[in-house]
Amino acid sequence: MIRLLYETYYRLGDADRILNLFATGAVENDVRGKAGIRDGYERVFARTQSRDALIEILEAVPSGDGGLSARGTLAVTHEQRNGRQIEDSGPVEFALVEEGGRLRIERMVSPVAPSGTAEPKAVAAAKESVPRAGRTRPANETAATDERREAVAAFVVFYETYYELGDAKRLAELFAADAVDNASRGKAAIRDAYARLFADTTSRRALIEVLETRRTEDGRVAARGTLSVTRTHTDGSRVENTGAFELSLQDKGGVLRIARLTY
Repeated sequence: MIRLLYETYYRLGDADRILNLFATGAVENDVRGKAGIRDGYERVFARTQSRDALIEILEAVPSGDGGLSARGTLAVTHEQRNGRQIEDSGPVEFALVEEGGRLRIERMVSPVAPSGTAEPKAVAAAKESVPRAGRTRPANETAATDERREAVAAFVVFYETYYELGDAKRLAELFAADAVDNASRGKAAIRDAYARLFADTTSRRALIEVLETRRTEDGRVAARGTLSVTRTHTDGSRVENTGAFELSLQDKGGVLRIARLTY
């Protein structure tokens, strides 16, 4: 899940959400601590108008206390604000630990990472230790349940992003034509309901945590978890709510659309 979330937040240029993937006291190359790591990503995102990241995990090994060590490659593409496009790729090593009920990055070593000043010895060791493609199956190919949860977790990032941007049109496109969102039925009604909400707020944030997914008999993907929203309204009032959500997703050729959302 971390791989897909890292790639998605990197593309969106969302330093806050990327930072949430790191553990307390994390290290990226020779940068120690989340404040320094944030600065690196904010600098990259500030000077680029679009970006992409692709992580290929070539080997993953469980470590103590429920953690994980992983090695592979990281490829990034940046389009700078002056129109110049830069592509780079190199080895990457992760050490993941369990913190707050989920895996987070404790250490990341890669010359391609935003810190960009990896210790020569660490980078050299990473280069030497990256296995050749095809030697080991990626860990995420071993369990369909994990793959499904990753796909749903990546999908809900778009909901979070469009909610935060107040983009009712794009948010509604995540729903099927006959979808139901609480009391709203149909894509047009759902779009209008979100548009009214966004018009009455000056800022908003949504955070979805997917706890469980399963395949239903009708071929849909069902998911449940928690949804936390924070909104500042035009009158200055602030609303914070956290509660359970249930999600039913249509899966047509790998394209997910929300059929029902209740929270």
